Amino acid sequence: MEKLRIVVSLALLSVALVACNGGNNGGSGAAGNGGGPSSSGSSGGASGGGSGSDNNVFLNVVPPGSNGNSAGGVPGSTVKYPQNFDDQLSLYGDLSYAQPSLKVAPCTPPTDISQHATSSDLACNYFKHEGLTPDTVVSTETVTAPSGDKVTITRDNWGVPFIDALNRSDAMYGVGYANAEDRLWLDDVLRHIGRGTITSYLGDAPGLTSFDANLAVTAGYSEQELTDMFNATVEQLGPLGVVVKNDANQFVAGINAYIATLAPSGSGQPSPKTPPEYFTLKPGGYPPAPFTVNDIIASAILIQSQFATGGGGEVTNENLLQKLDPGFTAGTTTVPVAACELWRDLRHANDPETPTTIDTRFATQSPTTLDETCPQTLPAGVAVWDVGSLKSRAVLQITALTSQASLSGIQGLLLSILPGLQPLLPARTVNANGTSSVAPIRVAGLGDAL
Repeated sequence: MEKLRIVVSLALLSVALVACNGGNNGGSGAAGNGGGPSSSGSSGGASGGGSGSDNNVFLNVVPPGSNGNSAGGVPGSTVKYPQNFDDQLSLYGDLSYAQPSLKVAPCTPPTDISQHATSSDLACNYFKHEGLTPDTVVSTETVTAPSGDKVTITRDNWGVPFIDALNRSDAMYGVGYANAEDRLWLDDVLRHIGRGTITSYLGDAPGLTSFDANLAVTAGYSEQELTDMFNATVEQLGPLGVVVKNDANQFVAGINAYIATLAPSGSGQPSPKTPPEYFTLKPGGYPPAPFTVNDIIASAILIQSQFATGGGGEVTNENLLQKLDPGFTAGTTTVPVAACELWRDLRHANDPETPTTIDTRFATQSPTTLDETCPQTLPAGVAVWDVGSLKSRAVLQITALTSQASLSGIQGLLLSILPGLQPLLPARTVNANGTSSVAPIRVAGLGDAL
């Protein structure tokens, strides 16, 4: 059976530059893919091109790098950023110093941070190869998939993993394993944040309780609901759903297999590869509970609840229209004239007196224009609820229950994964006996959303 090379790439940011070279410029071919948070990827693999040929060069950059928060370390050791933690961030950040009129060719992307110039007029200086094989192999490890076949994980100078397996199922197992090597602690934190339980996991602190409170507004699902979401997705996708289900199960199996390698040795000492946050931020929190497919769903819900809830304010808009005219209720097909006209005055969808920067209209606008006539006929498929039937959801709000924060390393947590919340840290006091404490904080109670 011919070996099939499977390369899986999951990235937060991927930038591809395509350079078509002619004449005597020459060029280099396929390029690299980086690993971001909770990701595993492929990188490198330059392929040469002869003089006078057209060559495509694919590049990317994924700050802050492949390795991330699973730094490795044990109590008493010096905790420091791991290798490759921020080298890609330097590539991306130095775009600020790029010289004008960047050139796409000749293009030889750096294979490690030492080959990168702070300021250059070459576009590829600020990216790395996105290819199917590494430019250089720094490390190689082999793991055994549940099928019994071997999976090889190689890493390049950027710390990016490449997964080689005989089939897709084994490859996804390797992706989960490599992901845990790079992001175990972050994955553990995200699955709790996505459930609205990060406060119970890490302790009371202002930034954490606000995360739980905010998530309760849009999510806060039960375990059964998480399971139902996944099963419904699998069913909806048909044959592809079977693939998705197996991918998820193998990915989780790979994570749990890596966790098993961190078990204490015969001396009782934890593996030096264990993320130090389990000793500094969550004392006694290791080993973490086995990962499940629900953890993937919870992490996805976190992203969805934070970045996909903007919409067009439809709920607020309908409430306003029903206040303007209570006749605008279920079964209505037309917005009444009075409500429609006042609505137009307030909304100014296409206000001719509004200053604009351009006059161009684009085919991608949907709709390209808005009908401003009144009364307004509703488009097909619009749902209008009964007047007064909308009930707000009771959500978590900061109220009066006071609790002492017990998390000893909250500063480290915010610096590592939630830097934007650092200003919310409570003041810390070192006591005479050498212990430390923080100011009391407010923990969430129940309140009305509106």
